[in-house]
Order: sequence, then structure tokens, then C-alpha cells
Amino acid sequence: MQSGKTYNKQSIDAVFIQSHAGEIKSGRLLKWLKEFREVTPTHIPIRIFLDESASNISKIEELTDVSTGHDIELVFIDDTVGDNPTSVVWTEMINHNTNIWSRVLLLESDCRLLPGYIPALNADMPRFDDWWIYGSLYYGDSTNHFAELNRMTHMNGIAVYNRCYEFINFVNYVFHTNHGIDNAVNFDWLLAQYIHSRGDIYNKFIDSKHIINISPVWDIHVEHAPLKPLAKIIHCKKYIDSNISTEFKIKPISTSSSTERVVLFTTLYNERDVKRFDELKYCLDKNLQNESISEIVVFTEDSPDEMSRYSDNIKIVSTPTRPTYHDMMKHANESYSGDIIMIANSDIYFDETLCELNKMDMTGKFFSLTRWCVHSNNHAYLPHVRNSSHPIDDIEHEDMISLRWWNASMIENHIYECDFDKYRERWMSQHDDIEQTYDMQYFDRQMNVKGRRHDDGSTACWRNELSADTWIFKAPYTPLNNQYNIPIGTYRCDTWLNYLLIQQHNKNNIELSNPCLSIKTYHHDFLRTDADKNYDITGDESPPWLDTIIQDSSRDTIVHSCYVPWVRI
Repeated sequence: MQSGKTYNKQSIDAVFIQSHAGEIKSGRLLKWLKEFREVTPTHIPIRIFLDESASNISKIEELTDVSTGHDIELVFIDDTVGDNPTSVVWTEMINHNTNIWSRVLLLESDCRLLPGYIPALNADMPRFDDWWIYGSLYYGDSTNHFAELNRMTHMNGIAVYNRCYEFINFVNYVFHTNHGIDNAVNFDWLLAQYIHSRGDIYNKFIDSKHIINISPVWDIHVEHAPLKPLAKIIHCKKYIDSNISTEFKIKPISTSSSTERVVLFTTLYNERDVKRFDELKYCLDKNLQNESISEIVVFTEDSPDEMSRYSDNIKIVSTPTRPTYHDMMKHANESYSGDIIMIANSDIYFDETLCELNKMDMTGKFFSLTRWCVHSNNHAYLPHVRNSSHPIDDIEHEDMISLRWWNASMIENHIYECDFDKYRERWMSQHDDIEQTYDMQYFDRQMNVKGRRHDDGSTACWRNELSADTWIFKAPYTPLNNQYNIPIGTYRCDTWLNYLLIQQHNKNNIELSNPCLSIKTYHHDFLRTDADKNYDITGDESPPWLDTIIQDSSRDTIVHSCYVPWVRI
């Protein structure tokens, strides 16, 4: 991706709505369109595809109300040219104006649209290459409908279609050459049959985290949040029909994400300073009281008897030397497979926002969280690059610039290649929700000055997205190797762990992010400033274990590029 070009090259070009005369006569389509306009950007063209009989319905012009500024037109299709009217309309729609709009989103009136659904899809789609359909598999409850169990393996029609040459050829082969428009099976089911028979194009179909299919009438009791918490398009009958029969007494889907537990891994030592001991115990007690944490495991060089000073409600894992990230990840892989693991420093505690973990599938995700610090005014703030510890500056994170705007030139002679240019581009394309309003011509990477945002751009603060004190993942973590033998709590240990994680992110082995704006962790250290901490910076700049990660000649450059931008879930 070259500088100056649009980063998000896979945005939605138009929205297509598939409907029919019956929905117009009942008023259902018009009612849905009013809600649709409220959450849909006006710059996106909208086309409503209808059977020809709908053209004779009175007041049909109300569908194209332009008072909201939307570009809406009706397209009438002769659905009698095939035996399956739904498949006829869909096939004509997929072939409509392919030379103008490449990627189109198909919707129907039984879709609930949440605010921001277009930006969410636009931000996520560039993660995938060479796809045809970006939609949803079936997530409803088929336990009482055994004939429908194959729903678990088909891609629903509510989706974004990437109408490339290969996909259009595939559609026309299925529905024209092989007369799919005469098949009683609807278009999405027929596509699924061909996909299964081929077997070599599964990767063309993306199960989006932002679209969920729970569309059968018996799924009206199913809640989408436990299944796809990030869903912005919910395909479900209960949102449009108030008179749906209640004869379907399906057992409700569990509201828990499964049997997954949230387990905290941390470190403790036999602290002799009473005040510092009290701070560490305060954090431990807060975490023991947190209802989202199922278990706390403490890794320590000290004896279990010494750890009993803190609590009897913790598990102890003894290590011969200072615990490393490798020690914790290996233990998670071997003893906590399937659980959500949090690795956190001993002076970190969590609040109620941790419950967000119970609402999502953490498979493949990896969170590297920047901590909040409590100010003397009792408000908490995130750090900027010039101030990360107590006493924290009272500067809101909205008044800081993301480090993703840095243009760091990387030295290429290090052992394990890490493409930071690629990393930066991915963040800029995927996370529009943290876009800043600064005119960057006023700044360069040396202007790490304390200050608030000014209208003239004269001063700025950089977000300290280099800093992390908590890491969250679902065990097992398979990319684990000896490079992760980084002692916890040592100088820049978070930087070098992030360096390894960024490489895995670039290889698509994990989805790395820093949702510290949604899940809040707090640093509880009021006794020491950065200058007071027991870092032997001279000795810790080049510890022996670092040689397994990066050559010395590249460290100064890379250490300032191992950031993970702040985002929301």
C-alpha cells in the first residue's frame, strides 16, 4: 500500500435491498426503510430490487423518499423467467451494474441494523484477501429441527458480495448455465451445495464478526450478543414481526460464552516494605473480589508460606528464577487449555469492564492492554509518552495523538523480520474509530511534548501505546517458543513481548489489539515515580535473553515502534 492512497480499499460501494410486492402492501418495507435511513450514511447508493408486479402498487414512490438525502432507486425484475422467483431476483441483482459498484451489501427487511454498521464492515473487510462473500454462517438453535442441521454449514444471503470476475462467472454458471433459477432450493442453499461439491473455494467465504444469521422463525428467542457480541447486522425475524407464532418453544441459548473461565496469572514476591506490600495486596484483593475472574495463579520465586501473607485463595506456581512470559504461557497451554488467560503485573487490578470478556469469542484474539492511572482528583487517565506513572497527568486520551502516525524508518538487518510498515497500514485501515483530528503537517516524531490539544495544532501529546501491563488470550497460545523467555517486570519487557506479538499479528496467527478504552486495568503504585523504580537501565538495556529476539544494532530503532494502538471493542 503506497503513501497517499486510500488505505481501506475494500469498502462497500452500494447497498442492495431485496424485497417483493407483499412487503410493500403490508407496509413492512416502508416501516423498515425509515429505521434503515437513520443508521445508513447518505453517500452510499441504495437500490431496492422488486418483482415487476410491485410497480403497480399505489404510493410506491414513498419508498424513494429523498428528504433524508439518500440516493434511493427502485429496480424491477421479471421474476417469472425462472421457477424460483427469489433466486431470479437475486441473480439479476448480483449482475446489476457490476462495472459501477464492485462490493455491494445485500439486506432484507428482517435485518436489524445497529449504528455504525457500515464503518464496522469497512474496517474489518480489508483483513481478508481474495474473498467472494463476507457474511454469516448459521448461529441459531437447530436442536429441535434435525432436518435443518445442515444450516450450520451454509453462508446466509445477507452479506457483502465482492463482485469480481470469478465470482460473477461462478454465479452465472450455477444459476443460468445449470438452471439454478429453476431449482426449488433458494439461492443461498444452492450456492452452498456447489461450494461443498467443489471443496476448493471455502476460503472465498468469510464468516464476519459483524453479521449474524439467526433468521429462522424458531430462533426468535435467541440472543445474538453471546454468539457474536460485535454483530452490527442481526438477521432475525423477531425484529420485524410482532405477530410471530410462539409455538416454537426452543430452549434459549446460554448467555455464557461456553464453559470458558477467566484466569489471572500474576507474580508476587516477599515484599519487605510495608507500604508497598499493602499496595500489592490491595490489587490482589480487588482481583479476588472481581466476579469475572474465576481463579488467580501466582508465579513466584518465593515459598508458598511467604505468599500466604497475601492470601490463602490463590494457587502458587514456584519458579527457580524470576517468572517469564514463557513460564506462564507454557503453564496455560498445559493446564488451562480452553480458558481465557490474563497475564498481568502484580500492581494491576481490574474493574467491572472485565465482563466484556464474557461477551466475546477470544479464539485467535490477543489483547495487549495499556493501564490507566488514578490521579489525585480521583479520575483515571491513560499515559502519554512523557508520563506513564504516578503522578499521572490529567490529560484525556482524546487529547493525544496515536503513535500509529509515527513514520519510523526500520533497520532491516535484525534476525526476525517484523514489517512495521505493514503493521502501521493495517491499523490505519482497520481502526477508523480512533482517527484523530490533528493536521499532521504540524508534527514530527520528535515532538513528544506535554500539552493539550490546541486548535492551531501548536502542541500535542503522543499516546503511550508502547506501554502494556496486561495480556489476554485464549489458551493454548500455539506460537510459543523460547523467545518468550522474557522476565516479567524487567525494563521494557512489555516492549519486547509486543515485538513478538506484532510479528504473529502480521503473519495472521493472532489478531492483536489494545482495547484499553473498553477493558480498563489500573496501575496501583503511588509510592514510586519512574525514577524511583528498581530498574538497572544500564544493565537491563542488553540482557542475555534479548539476543534471542533482536540484534543490538536494531534495538534503538525498533523499541519505539512496538506499539499497539488504543481501540474500543
